[in-house]
Amino acid sequence: MKAIVTGSFDPVTTGHLDLIKRAARIFDEVYAVVFVNPQKDYFFPIGKRTEMLRLACAELENVTVDSSSGFVADYCISHGISVIVRGIRNVRDLDYETEMAAVNRVLGGGLETVFLSARKEFADVSSSAVRQKLYAGEKSADSPWSK
Repeated sequence: MKAIVTGSFDPVTTGHLDLIKRAARIFDEVYAVVFVNPQKDYFFPIGKRTEMLRLACAELENVTVDSSSGFVADYCISHGISVIVRGIRNVRDLDYETEMAAVNRVLGGGLETVFLSARKEFADVSSSAVRQKLYAGEKSADSPWSK
């Protein structure tokens, strides 16, 4: 069974990588896909974000890294993916992701979403916190590529 882990990955964090690794243990094939949201401003361009994600996932044999500017549901349909894997850190994430799951189920013709709760050590890790450290010129322990 194919699954997808989506995000802006701006930048990829240890929390993202943990989610991708956990999905890779559950599903036969996992696509880790960098998506573009035209309403967001990014620290890194999509090519750099995709490159960083590819480097972070290099040792995961059943993970394919890609990028897209379209809809997640359309990507899933075109690649034969039936499950979206999303990480949940808190109630706010759950509320948002539940709404998105309903939209993707309709747009994707029954596309399912599986929620994996964040491990305790990654519950406070976010790309925005890592970006703040990058703006300040610090390396971040929460980013696997900055070590």
